[in-house]
Amino acid sequence: MSDNSGVKRKYNKAHKWNVTRVEKWLEAKGCITGKGAIVWDRNTDLWAHDEQNKIWYLCEIKVSVEDMLKAVVQIYDTARRFKAMPDYKDNGKGVIVPVFAISNTLYKQRLADYPYEWKSILEIFKKLKIAIWVVEQSTIQQLQGPKL
Repeated sequence: MSDNSGVKRKYNKAHKWNVTRVEKWLEAKGCITGKGAIVWDRNTDLWAHDEQNKIWYLCEIKVSVEDMLKAVVQIYDTARRFKAMPDYKDNGKGVIVPVFAISNTLYKQRLADYPYEWKSILEIFKKLKIAIWVVEQSTIQQLQGPKL
């Protein structure tokens, strides 16, 4: 058996860095942030609430190809189920923005290696109204979704 603990550590470190980067970016925009279960039976990488504009950001942050493919179902299902949650109803409802955030490295790799597959993914996210953010070193680039 091969030991892939080094790969897992590298993945976990990259994932944690990207989650922290998105969290700090949203906090700088005045959002309250949190991690973990915001809907029953589903952990979300990050959620944020902009109380002033009544916007909820539900974020799935991906750094590997394997994770990328399941993100569509995860974030769409989370956003759909969140509408029934007390946190949403008790805080004046508002707009729910499901967010798929991807590391800049993975974005460049997928775009270069599989441009047609990436175009299909973009179309799916657009139909489902899921925002796409690319996590860069110093900022977050928004590829599609509502203006921030």
